[in-house]
Amino acid sequence: MQLPRDSKKLDIIFQSAGFSELNDFVGQYKVNMLTRLPNFKSLSHRKSFYRQDNKIYGHNIFFKNYIWGKFALEQEKDKVIIDYHQGHNTFISDNMIDLVRCIEKGKLYLGRFNLKFGNKLFFLGYFTLTKI
Repeated sequence: MQLPRDSKKLDIIFQSAGFSELNDFVGQYKVNMLTRLPNFKSLSHRKSFYRQDNKIYGHNIFFKNYIWGKFALEQEKDKVIIDYHQGHNTFISDNMIDLVRCIEKGKLYLGRFNLKFGNKLFFLGYFTLTKI
């Protein structure tokens, strides 16, 4: 499915997208930045998710095997939160929060990339996660 690269159109799609569930996220997903930030497709950007102690964790992978930014997943009503505040990331990545909704269950998800300062989220762009 081809999604627009327009934030206003993506806002509407995100709000009407299906629920995401924690159990949807196991294995690797390609990341495609749709708005604002540069697209890291050429760097083979993907997210890897795994289950440990009844929780789901993960990290970003660039190139063949460069790991950056570890995170944990949490369920919040109709979306999954990817929370980088895990105590072992850099100052910037430790404040990253992604909100993810389902476009096509098990295959395609739409995410909002944010930085958190205090209790406020600052929107930085939309991205997709496509199951590999």
